[in-house]
Amino acid sequence: MSSNTQQTIGKRGEDYVCQQLTLQGWKVLQRNYRSPFAELDIVAKDPHGNLAIVEVKTRTSFSWLGGYDCIGRKQLRRLAQACLFLGERNFCSHPARLDLALVKSSCDQIDSMELLQDLELSY
Repeated sequence: MSSNTQQTIGKRGEDYVCQQLTLQGWKVLQRNYRSPFAELDIVAKDPHGNLAIVEVKTRTSFSWLGGYDCIGRKQLRRLAQACLFLGERNFCSHPARLDLALVKSSCDQIDSMELLQDLELSY
């Protein structure tokens, strides 16, 4: 699969997640935010006002064995650092939460989405 095709699939997944979060009462604050540690797919506040980083993983065919299978250790460490950074820098006295949106896509459409909230991070 070409890089452009992967980017198109990824963007479609991110668009879908933003749409679904908004419908569920979330406020999307920023997309593709570049922190000093990692590029963050979505920075949002959930309906309770909690700050969350939402990492989106879109695939065309797979079986999810678990959310962490999609994020390598190095990326997870960078995301944890970004959670601390945003919590300190932006809007709260505690780190941002890390959520993972798993999106399955086929034939130019989204088949399903699962949102795993508050992934356990070791700082």
